[in-house]
Amino acid sequence: MPGVDVRLRSIPDMNLSATSPICPKGELMIRGKCLFSGYLKLPENSKNLMDDEGWMATDDIAQFNEDGTIKLIDRMKNCFKTARNCWVASESIEVAYATHPLVHNIFVHGTPDERDLIAIVSPERELFIQWAQKYFSRNTDSKALKQQPSYKELCSDKTVCKAFASELQHHAFKNNLLPEEHIVALYCDPVPFENNNGELFTSTRKLRRGIAAEYYKSEIKQLFVETNSKELPANLEQYQFPEAKQRFIPSSGQYPRGFYVGGLHCGVKKKKGVADLAVILSDRATTASAVFTTNQFCAAPVQFDRNAINKAREARKQMIRAVVTNSGCANAVTGENGLKDAQQMAAAGDKRVKAFDQNGTNPPSSPSSSSASDAKDNSTLVMSTGVIGQRLPIDNICRGIEAIELGDSHDMWMRAAIAHMTTDTFPKLLSHEISLPKGNIIRLAGITKGAGMIHPNMATLLGTVCTDAAITQSLLDKALAHAVARSFNSISIDGDMSTNDTIAVIANGAAGDVSISSESSAEYMAFRDALTDFMAELASLVVRDGEGATKFITVEVEGARTFGDAKQVASTIATSSLVKTAFYGKDANWGRILCAVGYAGIPLDTAKVSLAIYPGDGTAPLTLVSKGEPLLPVDEARASEILDQEDVAVRVELGLGSESARIYTCDLSHDYVSINADYRS
Repeated sequence: MPGVDVRLRSIPDMNLSATSPICPKGELMIRGKCLFSGYLKLPENSKNLMDDEGWMATDDIAQFNEDGTIKLIDRMKNCFKTARNCWVASESIEVAYATHPLVHNIFVHGTPDERDLIAIVSPERELFIQWAQKYFSRNTDSKALKQQPSYKELCSDKTVCKAFASELQHHAFKNNLLPEEHIVALYCDPVPFENNNGELFTSTRKLRRGIAAEYYKSEIKQLFVETNSKELPANLEQYQFPEAKQRFIPSSGQYPRGFYVGGLHCGVKKKKGVADLAVILSDRATTASAVFTTNQFCAAPVQFDRNAINKAREARKQMIRAVVTNSGCANAVTGENGLKDAQQMAAAGDKRVKAFDQNGTNPPSSPSSSSASDAKDNSTLVMSTGVIGQRLPIDNICRGIEAIELGDSHDMWMRAAIAHMTTDTFPKLLSHEISLPKGNIIRLAGITKGAGMIHPNMATLLGTVCTDAAITQSLLDKALAHAVARSFNSISIDGDMSTNDTIAVIANGAAGDVSISSESSAEYMAFRDALTDFMAELASLVVRDGEGATKFITVEVEGARTFGDAKQVASTIATSSLVKTAFYGKDANWGRILCAVGYAGIPLDTAKVSLAIYPGDGTAPLTLVSKGEPLLPVDEARASEILDQEDVAVRVELGLGSESARIYTCDLSHDYVSINADYRS
């Protein structure tokens, strides 16, 4: 506007600097003759609004872009700090959630005393009715099924609300919202905000946040009560996960039907009370698929599992019922004795499956030998992770498998996830609920571990994904191969490939209804893509926990002739020690990145290559090379701002085609050396 001056005022409490040389942020201040000079007969209000030099505070957080434009981020009063020590811009988050077709109105709320965000949502009525019925009917008796539930009943149903929250969490991930911006619970109001006596909206349809918080006071209080009740149980409070990592630990989940899990300390690890054994058990036979390390010194569990799955494929039968995992000892390079230990571990798992079929989830310590189970031997997969070259304390493990408590709650899944940890600093657990094209609901749950010896080449770490989908063996194999190539085979921490790397998917079909049996069907494509997205999210947790890592780096290569070419270039960048140490040192050494591109083994036209780095906060990127020409001098101040952030992206444009690939990696720090130098101790 002509005749109006603008500037920014720093907000130290929010770490916003108006004096930053590149893309400064702060409160937007304006002044000019066309602005009013103050409130009539309200000098105190005028004084609070305007300073002595005539600058008026707008209460808007803004950013000055490099091209001279101004980006409005949010109102200051809409930003709040949570107990995670993170600032949240509520309106910006609401805009992202509002793009979901089921959302009509949404109010995202949090407080400094609460770790998580909750939401009040008014759904799009017709779409919501159609979507929600498949969730509501699962908890309804046969008589009630004869008539359709009302819209109000659907909104008040707890199962529907949990499914809706899970749906929006998945939407948040796909829209690149940060973990601290994900809502964990919601209340469905069947009445649109605009129909609530006009109280919740201004005349310009802006949400009155204070009034909304008071209007939904009881619902908000109940949501936080439910959220807080999902914290770790008392016997898990001994685990001190880093504050910075707690935002990645779920407080609830949507888990697949028919799976029972648990974790305990059986004596593999030296420290008493630290969980080192996990069991995942299905109440029926599953279709199982897995990918394994290509390391020639593959561990005994890898050899055993590969043989077990191949037997099931050859027999064309569903055979696998359980997965038993120990941490603390890898059972690798242990010769024939190691293979015997793996077999004995699996046999103990088979015995537990039979006891489960006879006695239920947690049978007596000495189950009867006259089990009525129809479970066969070789129904258990085994995984081990930890120190290489040592024998398993197999007797301890077998006793642990017999004694372990199993359940299907979130707490039991968390116990199992914790039992997978070695040098991990937090448990890696994820769950999603997916709606297939024909309306069938399936669930996915995954546990993975990994912080070092992570490098893309068939699997790359240890983990199990469970689903209650019904799918044939051949299609599960194909879906897993597709998903792994775009997830776990697209991460790197240190370039080392473990002897034990295994990723398994087991599908028990407990969701019922339709079996996925045709590769050309919409159901298969939806399942494959959902599995890929799910595993990509799970894999990103591994990189975020890289040993000694301070940066989460996304390497994106675009404009390649083929997907394989793009992935090879991205992988070469991600595994370069020189690149990774430069990121740790916050050094925009673009020459190291281009050097890696050049020796990736892909034919290039160097005059078409461009390179930029992107900050995780969504502000302007910094282009370093444009079509082969370096942009000198490098803006070191902006580079320092970008590289100071935890999340950074590197984007390379090859200019040769339309294919692209993405690799997740981390930096290489002093702590990585310390952790691995002391690993066995």
